Amino acid sequence: MTPEPTTAHDEAQLEQLIADQMSAIREKDLDRIMNSYAPDVVVFDVKPPLQIKGADAFRWMWEVCLRYFAASWKTEIRDLSLTVSGDLAFGHWLCRSTGMEDGHPASQTLL
Repeated sequence: MTPEPTTAHDEAQLEQLIADQMSAIREKDLDRIMNSYAPDVVVFDVKPPLQIKGADAFRWMWEVCLRYFAASWKTEIRDLSLTVSGDLAFGHWLCRSTGMEDGHPASQTLL
């Protein structure tokens, strides 16, 4: 069974959106990072507060975090999986950070 052309097109658009988002993060471009989020976005993160409600709060989180990213910081996306059905889409992937300088706090592994 071959995917419908619309689904393949939608998946390609989502892949581009994710790539653009990762590029904006690497470039520390806050406006581009926030460009695709709705005002009432709810985000779940790996660090407290774990749940962030609203674009203003999410923007503030990025403002705080971006200053800690090393200039040499890079990202790599692996195992991207997208599911598209009509106007609903789900995606998940692994995002690996690389390029941290020796001794940078973000490069430390928590056990």
